[in-house]
Amino acid sequence: ASDQHIGGLAREEEFAVVVARTNQGKSWVVSKMAEHMWTIGLNVGYISPEMSADAIGYRFDTLHEHFSNSALYKGVETEGYLEYLEELSQCTKNKFYVATPVDFNRKITVSKLRNFI
Repeated sequence: ASDQHIGGLAREEEFAVVVARTNQGKSWVVSKMAEHMWTIGLNVGYISPEMSADAIGYRFDTLHEHFSNSALYKGVETEGYLEYLEELSQCTKNKFYVATPVDFNRKITVSKLRNFI
């Protein structure tokens, strides 16, 4: 639903958990939500319990600039990608943080989530 239907997410007041069976597109939906929030100028924190930070980054790049996700994942040289990464590295307007269980010493707790936020 669009922001006009749900009013958007209430910053600093909402924590979202997306649940579905395996291979139903949860991480794609969450990645698109996160990319949109980053694009409109918000800081984003993305915790991925299963996928690597690189894989989440490739999905962001695919959603944000329409690079082929499979090409990025396979390491296929992609026209314009290095220039895009250089431009992205210069972006200082907001941040997009990706964390995995390793960043939480393999145990994600409420206290550690609070610190991450």
